[in-house]
Amino acid sequence: MPLSVEEIADMAQKGSLKLRADHFADPVVSDVFSTHLACSELEFKVLEYTEKSMTARGHCAVRALGKEPCRAVATFLRADPPDGTVVGFTLLVDAPGWRLPEPFPAFDLSPLRSLGAQSLVAAFNAVPGTKEEGGEKEQKAEKEAEGKKGAEAEAEEAGQEQTSVPSRAPVLSGARWKLPDLAEPVLFLASAQKDQRTLEGKLTVGSTEIEARTEESRDPKSWKLDAKAESISFSDISTLAEQTMGSGLPASLAGLTLQELGFTVSSTESERKFEAKASAEFPLTPDVQTQVGLDMKIAIKDGTAEENTGEDAPAAKEGAAKEETTKDRAIEVTVKGSFALGPTEDEEPSMRFDLEADKDPESVGLTATSVFEDGIPLGKVLAALLPTTASPTAGVPNLLPPVKKISLRYTAPKAPDVATLVLAAETPRGDEAVLVLAGRNGEKR
Repeated sequence: MPLSVEEIADMAQKGSLKLRADHFADPVVSDVFSTHLACSELEFKVLEYTEKSMTARGHCAVRALGKEPCRAVATFLRADPPDGTVVGFTLLVDAPGWRLPEPFPAFDLSPLRSLGAQSLVAAFNAVPGTKEEGGEKEQKAEKEAEGKKGAEAEAEEAGQEQTSVPSRAPVLSGARWKLPDLAEPVLFLASAQKDQRTLEGKLTVGSTEIEARTEESRDPKSWKLDAKAESISFSDISTLAEQTMGSGLPASLAGLTLQELGFTVSSTESERKFEAKASAEFPLTPDVQTQVGLDMKIAIKDGTAEENTGEDAPAAKEGAAKEETTKDRAIEVTVKGSFALGPTEDEEPSMRFDLEADKDPESVGLTATSVFEDGIPLGKVLAALLPTTASPTAGVPNLLPPVKKISLRYTAPKAPDVATLVLAAETPRGDEAVLVLAGRNGEKR
């Protein structure tokens, strides 16, 4: 008998979910129990339950992985259209080691461990299948080959039963990075392995799922992960960087949505690198949005690591990635970029700025500079930064000679604080002018 949404919530609040194959009508879902979970009933000890997303976090023992309970996350699927019942679930389980037994795909996931992944995972997709007439696609091809088309073929198909076929791979293997409290992990699930050195799959960062691949090189020995995303939040990429590198990206850009992102995480025995390029709409002032191109890098040089030579060293290598103490460990975070101001429909932008965020990931400040060999009127600079209703250029051009250098110091807001923009202008003879612009931090930046 199908489980209801209320029954799932009630069992979760009591601390234990018991799921049976006969709770689910779709044979694709019930088949996951016998074929992949290797049981007819699954007991899930719940530590945390989120009712809105129907996500349970806790531990469960999957016979296909071993007898011991492992950390797990289960997300349940409501019927569509909603009728109050649960029609399936996805289950993500930490594996007890770094090798998965059959029937799991025999992928070599060691590059992910070398890139900082903390646990091997098994993903079970007990989700409803798609419906197909007659259950076999080949039947349609046979009819066409025999000349059975049009009304005759439709009449035959009308009498056939619909069969459910899997809409997703029922079981996947992969790895996850750090799992913060009540937050989703950075997750890689493999879909194919090429020549035993290249692994293809999908990387989930926050709510975004993107195509990715890992690759191993032997001379010198190194690993890398490449991925691209059309659109993703800067905060999600900073989370990925923190979990794979141990350091996030500058907080001054946390409100941005990155477009056309491409990034690589690479690792050798002595160094690990994160490199990314993207563009974004940047709110320089409350009234001025500008397109900024970003070049982001994190480099970690580990120096000499202290080896684990104790009796538990082999177990540490087979289990979750071990923590190592390093000497002379150096972390360098840089985010640079460029943007233009003052464009018209048919003309080139009048000002181009080089941007650099503060190196401290906790900092909310960045600096942009622009140099003009022939000088530029200060009034023209202000006209690009202030709303026209403020009459920013009234009387200004006569106050100072053309300026040769403009520096902008931007400090991102921390709600309900104020975002500030300080403009410093320098003339050819060394005179300086400083203006402070400020805008209230709203919901939309």
